[in-house]
Amino acid sequence: MAGRKPRFAKLRLTLLLLLLALVSLGEPRVFQFVVRHGVEFEAWRHGGRASVRSVEGSLFETVALLDSVWEFENGTGAILRADVKRATAALDWTALWKRTPGRFFQRLTLHGVSGKIELRRGSRDGEKQRRWQSLDLGWLRGKWLRPPAAVEAWEVDFVVASGGEFVRLEQAHIFVNEMEKGIIKMERLVVQQAWLKRTFPNVRGTTALQDGKLVIARLLLEPGVEVTSFTTNLAKLARGELDQVIQVDAFGGEIRADAGMQTDVKPRRFAVMGNFSRIDVGRLASFLSLSEAAGGTIKEGSFSFSGSPHDVQRSTTWLHLDATNFQWESRQWDSLVLGVTLIDRRLQVHECVLHQGHNALTLDGEMALPESAREWWRGDFNANVSAKIENMTELSALLLPEFRYAAGRGTIEGAVRGQGEKFHGHLVIEGNRLRWRDAPIEQLNATLRIDGNELQVAHFNIFNGDDYVRGSGVVNILGPTQYWGTLRASVADLDDYAAILQKPIVPEPIAGGALIDWDGEGSAKGHSGKFVARLRKLRSSGARAAQLHPINADLEGSYAAGGMAFSKFALSDDESSFTANVTVGNMALALQGIRLMHKQELWLEGDALLPFDVWRKWPNTSLDSLLNDDVLSKVALTAYNLGLGTASKLTGWKFPIAGVVNGTVTAEGPLKALKSGGKLSLTNAWLPLGSSGNGLTEVEGEVTFDDQTMTITRLVGQHPTGDFRAVGKVDLKNVRDPGVQGLIESDKSAVTLFNAAAATTVSLKVHFDGALSAGKISGSATALGGRAGNELAGRGFWDQGAPAVNVTHFWSQGPAELPPVFQPLSAPWDAWSLDVEIRGGPLATPSQLASCDLHLGGNGAVPELTGWLTFQNVPFIAGDVLMRNGTGSIASRGGTIFIDARATGELHDCGFTAHFLGPLEGPLRFFESQPPLTETLLNAALAGRYRAIPSLDTATRFAFHAPSALIGNVEVFDWTIADPPADAISTVPPPSDGSALQ
Repeated sequence: MAGRKPRFAKLRLTLLLLLLALVSLGEPRVFQFVVRHGVEFEAWRHGGRASVRSVEGSLFETVALLDSVWEFENGTGAILRADVKRATAALDWTALWKRTPGRFFQRLTLHGVSGKIELRRGSRDGEKQRRWQSLDLGWLRGKWLRPPAAVEAWEVDFVVASGGEFVRLEQAHIFVNEMEKGIIKMERLVVQQAWLKRTFPNVRGTTALQDGKLVIARLLLEPGVEVTSFTTNLAKLARGELDQVIQVDAFGGEIRADAGMQTDVKPRRFAVMGNFSRIDVGRLASFLSLSEAAGGTIKEGSFSFSGSPHDVQRSTTWLHLDATNFQWESRQWDSLVLGVTLIDRRLQVHECVLHQGHNALTLDGEMALPESAREWWRGDFNANVSAKIENMTELSALLLPEFRYAAGRGTIEGAVRGQGEKFHGHLVIEGNRLRWRDAPIEQLNATLRIDGNELQVAHFNIFNGDDYVRGSGVVNILGPTQYWGTLRASVADLDDYAAILQKPIVPEPIAGGALIDWDGEGSAKGHSGKFVARLRKLRSSGARAAQLHPINADLEGSYAAGGMAFSKFALSDDESSFTANVTVGNMALALQGIRLMHKQELWLEGDALLPFDVWRKWPNTSLDSLLNDDVLSKVALTAYNLGLGTASKLTGWKFPIAGVVNGTVTAEGPLKALKSGGKLSLTNAWLPLGSSGNGLTEVEGEVTFDDQTMTITRLVGQHPTGDFRAVGKVDLKNVRDPGVQGLIESDKSAVTLFNAAAATTVSLKVHFDGALSAGKISGSATALGGRAGNELAGRGFWDQGAPAVNVTHFWSQGPAELPPVFQPLSAPWDAWSLDVEIRGGPLATPSQLASCDLHLGGNGAVPELTGWLTFQNVPFIAGDVLMRNGTGSIASRGGTIFIDARATGELHDCGFTAHFLGPLEGPLRFFESQPPLTETLLNAALAGRYRAIPSLDTATRFAFHAPSALIGNVEVFDWTIADPPADAISTVPPPSDGSALQ
């Protein structure tokens, strides 16, 4: 009995303390304190952190947590942070004391939930150790502590993110109930993934809890895309593991996938398996925003994946699909069966069979995926390919659209292996009755072999009738350049194969026969070989055919490191031939034994060693790049009645040039100290002036050479505007930029003005002085007489008896242009400065007077014309308009003409004053008349008497306005309208004689 009393006392003490604790919890403030700190303690004990601002409720009321923050991190590296404005829990305390299982949590309601789950790339091995191990609360777990029967969350904004990719629920309402169907609503579901970037508004679905699993069903993302079922294990999800099943009805078919987490390996691996059927490719591509031009059906397929989504290359992935009537952008094929496997960075293509029309392609092989940016072919790979082409035209739907111009049949068989940048394999190509546009090939066959680092062309043959191309050779695939090969070709007319020889081989179609024989080899140290070429009637058959002249070429030679030597070099046409021994190299171009024959006449002979570094600079053929200052030049040429026009045709171009050259020219030494001599004469020549089609005619001239000076002792002829004569010197000390000094004179040249509406005759004396790149043009021009217009006969403008000016022609042909002499010049003249005075004094006609004082300045690129002009007693329109006095200034800058002119005159005894101000294309124009004379009545008077004059109201291109303050007898309106306002002419009295204004 004595031993039992202490134990009974201890039991009574324990019950008393428990009773006191229960009584204390009945006090709301004590209860709220315990709940708040108990929640935070439990979060800490499980490796997380919780913060609760305050607690509402008591032991006998609903409990609410206000402004709580939750943070957890599990062993997979996932981080959770959630902010909940109000969390309300309905609790059943009696469930803790019942002997049978009960539900402690009855309902959990959340308001204002915002948070984020960050899925880190890579996971931590092992879960965090719990910080509290001694407290045993096992009696609270298991069957007594079950999940709430119902969970409802309002105003949910939650993000699941990984790196820069995420899925976001905005303004969501979620209700999950174990006893009845729940709902899920979202104002927006935002998906930002590498494979999908979409926003789905107003997403709706249903929810349910079944055996600890959350089920979401009938989640409609958009019409035609519905998640019929999505199931996830909540207990595993809380531990950072996946156990999910998803079924989707989309794109006209079905997709099913099972996703889980492999926890028996480290690091943990994501695993998914699935299948799909009847997928409309067009709808799928549109959903993924990949292409609007896609089509076809994937009849069935399956896939599996095991690994990390962030390191797909090291995963184990398998895909198999069977698609028909496939289309992607401009590519189409009838059927495709594909089976591929990816295992730890090694891609295996088990099956790839493609059918398109009457053509079939089969491919299989494997390759190691390259590291970072390394090319795939530098790794380990092998591939087998087989193609049978029954209709090449149908390839346009699969390959390039241009294949619609192709026709014929062919086969391709081959295999390639690669490892450590060493390759082995072969490829056999055969074709029959091939055609590309209108270029025919009866037969093509080629065999290619790959051995180590060499691509071996065992043979390459193309046949079409008697035409053929044959070749063979070897070339290094990688590393320093190394090759050898042979090529034989014989073609009766290259024009038959214009479609094949187009760019980049030739700039435009060419015609003519060709026989080519080449053997050569090369390496990083240099190239060598020999060649024979026979070209007959070689010419263009394209857009420039009219500009080119057919020529023959017979070329034989060899080349090696440093140069090329022709044992035969001959150019000819039906009348002339040019032959020479040509050597290219040593930074020079040598032509020995030059002979230019025209029929049986010798036109040119001699030798030339020119400092042209053609061998190293080709194809950069600018004069500055080809010239070599250190090479000793030597030229000795003699011309005997050389016809420039005929001889120039041997270049292959039809140059618009003519004339006869006689004389001798010699030169020797480096360019900087060239010693020249000789004399050349030119007779009965026609020389072009640029590309305008104009030229100098009746040209006679003489040129002498002395050391580094070329002197033009005489040059006379006819310019399109009149006569000319010139003398001058060219200093050749700097061949790249020679100095020029000269004088050009003309006794009488006609200059058209402003769209040929007027013209004047001038005498010219112009000096040229300076380097060709930037010199100076100075001198003077004197106006001798002029005319304006040519439609109406009558009294003259400047020259007595010349046609009168036609103002409507002058005004309506716009926009006005400067004469050619005032237009911008091309290089090198665009950099030359201009300083030319243009004057015109009183003319001989007693009753008329016109004079000008103008200056042409600026430079060739932007010429500037400034100055003034005056005139007196000048009749217009067959004398009906008489300009008594006029004066004005003119300025031209960059091709635009500005005028400021005032004139007084008479029309049928009506005096007027006219003022023109602004650009010549459309100046402001004012008329003052006494009695009032409007432009409308002026036009009516002139048109009434001269029907040939078009209406100024509709033909002119002037647009002019005047301030509204102008009143009285001044009328200004816009001539672009058909008719002026009626009141503009209603009050205007007729002229005094009344004859013209009816």
